[in-house]
Amino acid sequence: LAQTLEAESVKENNLLPISSFFDGNEFFSSSYYDIDDSLLPSLLKATSIYDSLLTTDGNLDAAFRLAEIKFRGMNDLDGAFSLYEKVQKKGRNKDVKFTSALRLIDVYFAKGDIENALKNAQKFSNDYRNGNEKLMLNIKKSQAHFYAGDFEASGDSLSSILKKLQKDSPGFNDLLDVQSILLAFSEHQEAFKIFAEVQLFIRQNKRTQAINQLSELFNIENDFIKDVALFQCAYIELLQDNPQQSIIHLQELSNVSIFSELGKILLAEIYDIVLLKSGTAIDIYLQFLEEYPLSIYYDDIRLRLRELAS
Repeated sequence: LAQTLEAESVKENNLLPISSFFDGNEFFSSSYYDIDDSLLPSLLKATSIYDSLLTTDGNLDAAFRLAEIKFRGMNDLDGAFSLYEKVQKKGRNKDVKFTSALRLIDVYFAKGDIENALKNAQKFSNDYRNGNEKLMLNIKKSQAHFYAGDFEASGDSLSSILKKLQKDSPGFNDLLDVQSILLAFSEHQEAFKIFAEVQLFIRQNKRTQAINQLSELFNIENDFIKDVALFQCAYIELLQDNPQQSIIHLQELSNVSIFSELGKILLAEIYDIVLLKSGTAIDIYLQFLEEYPLSIYYDDIRLRLRELAS
């Protein structure tokens, strides 16, 4: 019952069917979720049930669920940390114990404490030794280097992980995306520090600060870096319910990077789904099909046009 109440209280963060900023990629995502205000009583009831199970029976699975709500829903970092730590040390379910270890690192990221995040990732590497656990902890270490703005350490750690992964492994493409972004900053490492700080702000759910920092990259003499900053800023503005500001940023994209293609889709979806201006959306979708006939999104766009025409 508690898990059902918890699940129905959470709002979906993906606003649009296609557009996102590296959807699900740990390096660019927030651990937080939005709570539907109208269903807040359900979440509070779930919290009460988990708390009762923990208090009465010492149920550590309930302690983990309570920690998830405190961290990801309520931003109670200290309360969540205490519960995750208890589960990590005393839990019997190996998967929940390990997930709690990862969450302790995530809480440090949310606090902006990269040093302790890295220390804990290194410490847990001695405790969790199977292949997938080692991989996940190495990714956390790489994240810590990334958020610290350490270009060399980020690159080295990513290369080390990718060399050991099969191309069809879960997470391979996400890590490859991070490496591609990193390589774009090879001659602009001061700009990378700004971009890295933005991603740490995202982990902390500090969208306004992220937007302000991204604006420092808008005038850089590198089209890819400028475009990635404009596109991410546009997406964050949309999450902040500022679609008109999103449109302004998208109209400033160059025509030479992958974000030109992604930006056109985001622009169309804003008009289509957010602003409900289907005529304008159709025009942009048609323009997209003409300009990007080999796009992996071609069929998705064609199907959406068919829906709008029916």
